[in-house]
Amino acid sequence: MKTPTTDSKQIFIYDTTLRDGQQCPGAGMSFADNIRFAELIAQALQGQGIIEAGFPASSKEEFARVHEISKQF
Repeated sequence: MKTPTTDSKQIFIYDTTLRDGQQCPGAGMSFADNIRFAELIAQALQGQGIIEAGFPASSKEEFARVHEISKQF
């Protein structure tokens, strides 16, 4: 087994589930479901990832979702 060195690279996971999910016809989630799902993603990533919470320019509701998620995480 190779031991990590100072040259090791850190890998981040980029999750677009919330953004892409809201754009799929018939697959949108409620505001509360979005927040809960963001919590689950954040727990799974354990600080090693990036959550793309949505596309705030698409609507006032989407802006509110992204704003709330960004405040929490």
